[in-house]
Amino acid sequence: MPSPSKASLDFTEDMESLIEVVLAGAEKTIGKKAKAKDIKWKWCEDTYYDSRSNFICLEKKFIGELSKLGDAAVAFVVAHEYAHHVQFAQSQLIAKAQKNTMRIELQADCYAGVILASLPNISFNQSDVESMITAAALVGDHEYDHYSHHGSGENRALAL
Repeated sequence: MPSPSKASLDFTEDMESLIEVVLAGAEKTIGKKAKAKDIKWKWCEDTYYDSRSNFICLEKKFIGELSKLGDAAVAFVVAHEYAHHVQFAQSQLIAKAQKNTMRIELQADCYAGVILASLPNISFNQSDVESMITAAALVGDHEYDHYSHHGSGENRALAL
């Protein structure tokens, strides 16, 4: 299987195929270890993980913007959302994050890195890693006192 980077190798599959590859790999690796249920995904009005229905929603416009950074940036966001699935499958992971949004998000960024590093038959080059770090930094926020603060861009990139 080719690298997700359009810059380094031709990834001729469409975006939905990339999403499917990341999710299938995550389910076979960390998902299996976490005993996570099967997960589905669809295009939605926002990007999030729904723990009640084991569903990942991805916003087409957001994913399209990320794809300009490279397929690896998209792979990071998909892996991040799957990481939330793992957190909820293993309730002690959510407990360790103490229901604190920033801790939950940074933990998901870290697990996204683990997921991406363990995907079978996919490797990432330096350009891919830089694309993922840029994506992580872009999704950070600076609303430090807000209850839903997800972590600064720098923290999100470091967690990845």
